[in-house]
Amino acid sequence: MKKIYFLLLILISTGAYAQHKGTATKKPKAYNSSDYPSDQYSTRTDTASLGVIKIQLIHVLQTGLTEDPACKAWLLAKKGNKTTAQLFFDDIGPDYGCAGIFLPKKQPRDDLFIMSKYGDFDGRLIIIDRNGLMNQVPGGDFYVSEDQNYLFTNYSSDQTGVSILDLGKNDLLFGDSATGKYKLGQWYFQDEKYFAVAENKDLDDTTQITIATFDIHKKKFTFSQVDKSYPEKDSKLQFYSFYDKPENKGNCGCGKR
Repeated sequence: MKKIYFLLLILISTGAYAQHKGTATKKPKAYNSSDYPSDQYSTRTDTASLGVIKIQLIHVLQTGLTEDPACKAWLLAKKGNKTTAQLFFDDIGPDYGCAGIFLPKKQPRDDLFIMSKYGDFDGRLIIIDRNGLMNQVPGGDFYVSEDQNYLFTNYSSDQTGVSILDLGKNDLLFGDSATGKYKLGQWYFQDEKYFAVAENKDLDDTTQITIATFDIHKKKFTFSQVDKSYPEKDSKLQFYSFYDKPENKGNCGCGKR
């Protein structure tokens, strides 16, 4: 299976999700602090590390505007003085108040560094490995299996879809917007299967819910109706985001939370 990571010096486009104004440019624009004087712009810089790889996040927001300004974001991975990967997002429009690249409160593994990009209805999951190589797939918030081998990220987008990764192999198992009319929510592992609760507005029976079950081996979904009491709280996969609970998602403008 083809490895999904790549150096983001070249943009790889996919038809699985829509491209918008704030998507990464083919040739990342270098950050120059003199272009964004403090009397006109608000700048936030965050740093992290993964072994010898240093990660830098820069968000810039123009101040003093009457309308909500768009957000600019830079992401760089470096090994010593060498830039191994970089991204630049220009003019990211907020989705439900969120725009920019965010770090989860904790990382699921020590061999990968994972971030979420929001805005422009073009959510991404961004992964950096210990060589400083970077990958991005459609997504946003994510869920990880108890053994930390599988990651499930539902599209933060104007389309429904999910990306599923084998983190142990750093392989993309499934990436598709073809989950039909269903928007997926919380993921579970129960009765030896992975499934997510699917939004189904056409289901009139209030005692039933729709679940989307993913077959790891066949790499395909099946949808079924179950009693709404079927998903057990103890079977929830660990949720990863910059906020603890969905109701606390607000105040996430241009890197600030």
